[in-house]
Amino acid sequence: PASRRYIALLMILAVLVCEIVIYKKRRPKMDLRFFRAALVSLVLAGVSWVLDIGRVLCLPDSLLQAHALWHVFMAMTVGFVYFYYRSEGVNER
Repeated sequence: PASRRYIALLMILAVLVCEIVIYKKRRPKMDLRFFRAALVSLVLAGVSWVLDIGRVLCLPDSLLQAHALWHVFMAMTVGFVYFYYRSEGVNER
């Protein structure tokens, strides 16, 4: 379990580096607000993940749990990434 955390972090960092390199090389006209929003929601997901792992915000009898927040923030990240990539074609019209 501990190694998969580091593998997930390395994969996220690799994707971010690739995206930045491609963006600088191709200069696509994409709406960076969606990319920034995806990064913010990804960081919030990471924070909630750490709070859950550390049992800081682990309330089994509560509706608000860090693990549930992780799912919400990750879903938001995926949505923002979708809108980011979709925005490429919108700016060319």
